[in-house]
Amino acid sequence: MTVVQWLLDTGVLLSYAEQTSSVLGRELVACERDHKSMVVSAACLAEAYRAASEDAAHLLDVLVNLPAVQVEPLQQDDARVTGLVAQRVGRIGLAHACMLALGSNVPVMTTDSEAALRVLEAALVERMN
Repeated sequence: MTVVQWLLDTGVLLSYAEQTSSVLGRELVACERDHKSMVVSAACLAEAYRAASEDAAHLLDVLVNLPAVQVEPLQQDDARVTGLVAQRVGRIGLAHACMLALGSNVPVMTTDSEAALRVLEAALVERMN
C-alpha cells in the first residue's frame, strides 16, 4: 500500500485532460518517483467526463489507468453525508473528495478552494491555479 499524496477534484482532472495546466503532470511524476499515489473520487471523475471533450476524455482514461492513480467509489454508506456536504460546497464530486480528505487526512488538490474551505481546514486544501 502506497502513501496517498493528493485527492484530486474535478477541475484538476479537467486541467490535466484539457492540457491547460502542467501541475498535475509534475505531481504525477513526483508520485511515481517517490512511490506515492493519488486518489480520484469517482464522483469527480464522472463530473470531469461530463465536461470533457472527446480528446480530453481519452486523456482521463489514460490518467485513471496509471499505476499511481486510484479511483475511489462513492459508497452507499457515505451517500447521505456526501449529499449534505454537497449542499455546502455546491457539487457532489467536491463533496465526495472532501469526505475522503476528512477520512484520510490527505489534502484535496482543487481549482475551487473557496468551496472546499467551507468544510475543510486549510491544511487539507491545495489550490491549483
